[in-house]
Amino acid sequence: MDNRERFDAFKDQMIEENEQHYAAEIRSRYGDEVIDAANAKLADTSEAEYQDLEELRRDYEEALQAAFAHGDPAGVLAEKACDLHRRWLSGY
Repeated sequence: MDNRERFDAFKDQMIEENEQHYAAEIRSRYGDEVIDAANAKLADTSEAEYQDLEELRRDYEEALQAAFAHGDPAGVLAEKACDLHRRWLSGY
């Protein structure tokens, strides 16, 4: 199995685990069409795109921690965390 095949298997596993844990909730809330499209988007994600999303996730988590430490839910740090989170979610 080459790296691309391993990465494809990894993405398939992510989709399967998400379906096992959350399918009832997310499919009832957003509908099959939206969830199927999101799964297809993840399946089509390249390794480079995935790495970019992981970096975005780490940046979001750091910004969120900083915002909590600052204690201002309407402040610049909280706004940055929200923007990073939106961008990360949009990647999926």
